[in-house]
Amino acid sequence: MDDKEAIEKTLGGSVEAFGHLVSRYESKVYAVALARVFDHQDAQDLSQEAFLRAYMRLPMLKNHDAFAPWLFMILRRLCVDFLRGRWRKERMQETALQLAQGADSPADPRQRIDEMEVAQTLWARVAQLDDRSREVLSLHYVQDMKVREIAELTGLREGAVKMRIRRARSILGDRIGDLKGAWGIAPLPTFAGGITKALTAVGPLKGGIAATSFLGGFLAIMGSLWWSATGDLNRWQNHAPAGMVKEGKRAIVRGVLYFAAVMLLAPLIAFAVALALPLAHSPAATVPDWVRHGAFAVYCAVLITLFGAVVKRETDLLSPRERLKQFVNIAAVIAMFATTAWLPAFGLGAMGLVLALQYFFINKSDVALGVVPPGIWVGPVLKYGAAPEVKNSPISKRQLRSWLTILHEYGLVAPPLVNETGGFRVRLRVRGSLFEKMAYGPANSSLAVDTQGVANCTITPRDYVALAKHLDIEVLPGRQELAKSLGPAFTNALTAYAAGGGKVAVADSLGLGQCPIDPARSYRFMLLRYVLPVVGIVLIAVSLFRLVT
Repeated sequence: MDDKEAIEKTLGGSVEAFGHLVSRYESKVYAVALARVFDHQDAQDLSQEAFLRAYMRLPMLKNHDAFAPWLFMILRRLCVDFLRGRWRKERMQETALQLAQGADSPADPRQRIDEMEVAQTLWARVAQLDDRSREVLSLHYVQDMKVREIAELTGLREGAVKMRIRRARSILGDRIGDLKGAWGIAPLPTFAGGITKALTAVGPLKGGIAATSFLGGFLAIMGSLWWSATGDLNRWQNHAPAGMVKEGKRAIVRGVLYFAAVMLLAPLIAFAVALALPLAHSPAATVPDWVRHGAFAVYCAVLITLFGAVVKRETDLLSPRERLKQFVNIAAVIAMFATTAWLPAFGLGAMGLVLALQYFFINKSDVALGVVPPGIWVGPVLKYGAAPEVKNSPISKRQLRSWLTILHEYGLVAPPLVNETGGFRVRLRVRGSLFEKMAYGPANSSLAVDTQGVANCTITPRDYVALAKHLDIEVLPGRQELAKSLGPAFTNALTAYAAGGGKVAVADSLGLGQCPIDPARSYRFMLLRYVLPVVGIVLIAVSLFRLVT
């Protein structure tokens, strides 16, 4: 199995394939590390770390034929960082003192010959060479590699390799034959095993085509989000005050930046956790299994409880059909992660299937919360919605909930849905904030309706200030007056619905008939409903092609 084939199989989820690369290069990597740090144990640790980092970063390697030079570049950077740290100040002084005193150093590779003689001749001369020359020296005289092979491995030209070999001969002289005995090149029995254990703890790479094009995929996602958000905002140009449109543009920038930060931070956190896993599973870990398993069970229980509470809250204002679709969608996502973890070869296809199913799972309520600017409806409602005569009609709780679902699909209200005596209370969307959906209690403006068909609104000072900044001041009444004006408007809309009217009647009653309030016409809806399924179908086709070939 050559390097390219082993890399492709590793990206496909085979940890064992990377083991072939470890077996092929472990002695050479160890030799180069030892040539730089002069310590057997440090060289072993740096070699293992180099292989682990190479494994984690393998999806970023574009040229699979250049694995060896790339691996040695990672090793050199590790050695440089290592030598710049505490070891350079303290470890070298300690080693020099031990050599001067003739002290035994079991972990030192120089133990095979007399320490004082080594200090005075061979190793003192080796230290006169630069780092690259010591690498070439180790690979040529200890690993018995040819000039061409060393050039391919290190990325140097053959002429540069020959020059370094000649310089090494001139400095070491007749002692160059002692290198193999002094170098201690044979890896420890735990060397390859430690790497394999670390890779197993990290788990299979979710690589392949998706991982190697992470940057392109990330830019495509960001570009599509920007396109859909700005396109939807432009549809409101003739229906919203200039201040609100300007705020909407700033909100798009903030949203894209927050999303980009999350997208970039998640891989870093995953990488840090992956590096910590070998430490948690090392022989030095003395935590009993029942403690670790119990802690993991508690963690899962808390996570499931919090996730369940969020899902319940966010689906309260959905129709029964839409609620069922969302639960099925969540189950599909969980199944996708499970498939990716246990059957990596099918991970890409599972992701494609979930994306393809978004054609059926996307609901207009969630889209409306993203495309209808908060507070945009206040102006039309004040102008058209409040009729001189307010009429209310008794209505059942089931009908109340259905009516609130319509308002949710228009982007006027949002969860949580609070069940009160004889009615419900929901949040009025009059202020745009990234974290407003997390707020509970009186911090949010609200709409309360009862079974007598009466609606009442409350506007908090913070929401009123946000509206005053974006709406025309002469249009906006005082805070209490605004709440009293919105209440009758929603009461008339509720009466229109109780009389047998549908969504159109509710929109006309609130003065929203002339606004582009339909989320199904938004760019975001088209992106989620049509573009994602097409991407999913492509991923399924790619996955099938990879499995067949």
